[in-house]
Amino acid sequence: MTPWRGAGAAFVLFLLVSGPLVAQERPEVELYSAEEVSAGAELYQTYCALCHGARGDALPPLDLLRGKFLRQNMSDERLTEVMIKGSEGGAMPPSNVSDADAEKIVAFLRSEALGGTLTLPAGDAQGGKALFAGNDCFTCHRVQDQGSYAGPDLTDLGTRGRTMDELKRSMLEPDAEIAPENRVIQLVTREAETVRGTLLNQDAFSLQLRDTNGQLRSYQRADVGELSFVEKGLMPSYRGKLSEQEVIDIIHYLVAEQEGQP
Repeated sequence: MTPWRGAGAAFVLFLLVSGPLVAQERPEVELYSAEEVSAGAELYQTYCALCHGARGDALPPLDLLRGKFLRQNMSDERLTEVMIKGSEGGAMPPSNVSDADAEKIVAFLRSEALGGTLTLPAGDAQGGKALFAGNDCFTCHRVQDQGSYAGPDLTDLGTRGRTMDELKRSMLEPDAEIAPENRVIQLVTREAETVRGTLLNQDAFSLQLRDTNGQLRSYQRADVGELSFVEKGLMPSYRGKLSEQEVIDIIHYLVAEQEGQP
């Protein structure tokens, strides 16, 4: 999860960033203290990350840390209510989070929605787009409305608070640091079917995962024979396959897409 920046400020003004799901007005501006945001980051990991992922994008098209909710004009009060009581239709179950803790989680989500600006060396976004497509990156990743959900959605990559070195390392040494929500599991059913993918949710009776084709799968625990983590992730290393400038060009493309540049 991206740590919140600027914790020394007494108060910070946060706006909900409208996403592409529904074109609606933004909610009213709210003030949150640095302490609320910091506490909310920890509470998010406790109550939300198991299903929504550490970066909030494990259940697309929702992307909580970029302000993309089912309804884009949701007020703080409504978000708090959904966290506590669950959503209509039961897609999100009720939780035992307190009112005070839910409000801190909302403060954290709003702060993450603002994001930050990634400083890049000189590069070619159009060339990066061709490299991204030519290296079959869309097979696993999604950018805007193109690609697959098998791997992390890379839309708005530049707002996630990651440094240039971290982004380059994720392409050249992808197994050096794998986010918890991106760890690969291998499941073997009692009928000897083997499935690999990323775990989305689990409880005492069932588990849900997204397989390597980006498809959602649900299994009853009684039908699972073996379940284990796979040491290596799905992302291949591009060290020796892409030059440093080509890596920079790909990152330029992803940031340009996030900013709506041609």
